[in-house]
Amino acid sequence: MENVFRWNLINNTAQYLSADFENQNFEFYAKKLSGQKEMQPRWKRVLNTTSGALGEAIGQVYVEKYFPAAAKEKMIVLVDNLKIALSKRIDELQWMTEPTKKAAKEKLAAFGVKVGYPDVWRDYSGLKVGRESFVRNVLASNEFGFRYNMDKVGKPVDKKEWGMTPQTVNAYYSPTRNEIVFPAAILQPPFFNLDADDAVNYGAIGVVIGHEMSHGFDDQGSQYDKDGNLKNWWAEEDVEKYKEQTQKLVDHFDGFVAV
Repeated sequence: MENVFRWNLINNTAQYLSADFENQNFEFYAKKLSGQKEMQPRWKRVLNTTSGALGEAIGQVYVEKYFPAAAKEKMIVLVDNLKIALSKRIDELQWMTEPTKKAAKEKLAAFGVKVGYPDVWRDYSGLKVGRESFVRNVLASNEFGFRYNMDKVGKPVDKKEWGMTPQTVNAYYSPTRNEIVFPAAILQPPFFNLDADDAVNYGAIGVVIGHEMSHGFDDQGSQYDKDGNLKNWWAEEDVEKYKEQTQKLVDHFDGFVAV
């Protein structure tokens, strides 16, 4: 059992140890299993690790430098306008019955929208790090994160919490929270430009907004209601018509030939 513990400790920390461990870890997990040809430069590996460990602390610095309050305000207007447009599209659907339309519009209206950064930043004062050992700092961060999550047990879900850091170039829809989230890092050119005409932003970040909103009504998100509960709110006939409509898209794209 001691050997098992030793193996797991080394295996899980190899990428943070000396070059011998790190190179062997890369050769097997990255090169042989994933086909990665080259290891990222050390500065980038360390940056990624630090960003993961101190996500919102780094995010706060990023936001102060790259994401002014005016950008958040403008983005919220874009989202609100696209919600209105999608609501109209739902109204105009010929194949969906009125009860399902009503439920769909209620779900859309209930969308939570998070833009840029959290309202309350995470407190990292309990995390102690030093200059002596990188791997010790990683282990300290892991323990800090574990205790942070364990402290949530038995408490109400914190709906203000984010699933991504502000410096992440991505966006997501959460079906269990019925919310769409856009970190500050994706709200930069070419996706979003505070000084650009609205038409430019609708053609760029607008696509991302629409994409994330559509997840609330795709084959996965449509299984959750406006409160994030796993609950069927579709009339049975609408489910069948929905499948017919999606099959048309499948057939359409199956007709394309990649060259």
